[in-house]
Amino acid sequence: MQKQMTDTGDVLIITRPTDEQRQRIKAALNKSAPALPETLTRKQAAKIFGVHPGSLKRWEKAGKLHPIKITPRCLRYNAAEVRAMIEGGAAI
Repeated sequence: MQKQMTDTGDVLIITRPTDEQRQRIKAALNKSAPALPETLTRKQAAKIFGVHPGSLKRWEKAGKLHPIKITPRCLRYNAAEVRAMIEGGAAI
């Protein structure tokens, strides 16, 4: 174990990982992260549809479009769902 002082005065303790810890670290690094869906902002989706962003809000209330809520004030749309609606000629 090695102690080192940082420039803020905190003590940083450096230890060598055990064999078990090394194996867990390697396994975590080799594990692929789940693929996240490509998303669009309200403005981007509105531009693709050729409508005002307020129209998307009405479509959400009508259940025609399903947003992904990031935070209470931030949402995204699944790009695959938007493309499917455009290609399928869905009546919006």
